[in-house]
Amino acid sequence: MFLGLLLNSLGSGLTLPLLIVYLHQIHGISILSASLVIAWMSVAGLVGTGPVGACTDRFGPKPVLIFGLLVQTIATASWTLVTSVHSAMLVGLLSAIGQSATWAPQATMLSRVVAPEERQRIFGLQFMTLNLGLGIGGMLSAVIVNIDNPATFQHLYLFDACSYFLYFIIMLSLPNVLAKDAVGQEDSDGKEEVKGSYRELLADRTLIYFSLTCLTLLICGYASVDAGIAPLLTIYSDQSVKVLGPIWAVNTGVIVLGQIYFIKRIEGRSRSRMLQIVSLLWALSWLLVLSGLHTPGYGPAIMTAFATAVFACGEMIWSPVGPAIFNDLAPEHLRGRYNAINSLTWVVSGSIGPAFSGLMLNRSLAHEWLAALIIGCLVSAVLMGNLRKKLTAEQDGRVEVI
Repeated sequence: MFLGLLLNSLGSGLTLPLLIVYLHQIHGISILSASLVIAWMSVAGLVGTGPVGACTDRFGPKPVLIFGLLVQTIATASWTLVTSVHSAMLVGLLSAIGQSATWAPQATMLSRVVAPEERQRIFGLQFMTLNLGLGIGGMLSAVIVNIDNPATFQHLYLFDACSYFLYFIIMLSLPNVLAKDAVGQEDSDGKEEVKGSYRELLADRTLIYFSLTCLTLLICGYASVDAGIAPLLTIYSDQSVKVLGPIWAVNTGVIVLGQIYFIKRIEGRSRSRMLQIVSLLWALSWLLVLSGLHTPGYGPAIMTAFATAVFACGEMIWSPVGPAIFNDLAPEHLRGRYNAINSLTWVVSGSIGPAFSGLMLNRSLAHEWLAALIIGCLVSAVLMGNLRKKLTAEQDGRVEVI
């Protein structure tokens, strides 16, 4: 799984920071429309998240993940055929279907192949592997892409499609992961027991509170970084598109070098307190972006690179802690659905963040946009602080890990 994830993330690193740039500068689609395409992808993903969680609990995570990877292969290659907003919306819909069928079953598989006390570690290592591939891919994209040669963008999307296909082949070779617990036991028929519903999740007030708090932080974090940094630098601050690759490489490089250290440092500590620190670090990163917005020369790019390094410190805490809380809250028969709710917070934030970013930047309200993100991160810090009293000591990570 980690080999497949590495190959897949390397392909994603080639294209992740460039979609808005590709749609705007290559195909002449406005920033707002390009941002709305990303928002549309997230909204479309909402439709698939619920069924994906239910199918993961019913059939197991492997077949659902295989389906998602196959759809993502086709969708990613189809970006080379986009010429208008309508075709971008269509490809975005296909991509959203594949994406929604990928993350929840992948997290469910990882949570089941290790003991519960090791989940925080495995999710942290997953994130490190992901960022290693993203960093390498980002550096390669900076070398390959040429704004005056649209074919270079198309080559990147074809390479990305190949990475999804390789992950698909690897998943086909793996045995089924249908374990009801970390030991690997199945029911008497060798299939997962079908029971439970989303009503049980709605009755879990801790899950609802944590999901809404995560949603607030993700809107002001990942969703705005992915959708806003590229147009902010290349259009608002007049930086070259080639600075994007090195900036993301700084972010991913910090994660690759520091993730294991952070995993060790946060073990046995309150997860809610750690997520408060994430909120504060992300607020600081946006403040750094704001401070470098109008500096001369490569100043905006340099300050943004520094900001992404600070952002990465928060990511290294978020990546093991967030998924671990969702999985420790989950009863085994609902694990797929709980991971689908985790995925849902990303999907919803991924629709609100780009839409808000595109609206603000399209109206040249960069300062106001950044200020709103800083305030949102600070609000998240307060909400995360209240989470501690809603979690047991085990769910909050306040136990010794051997």
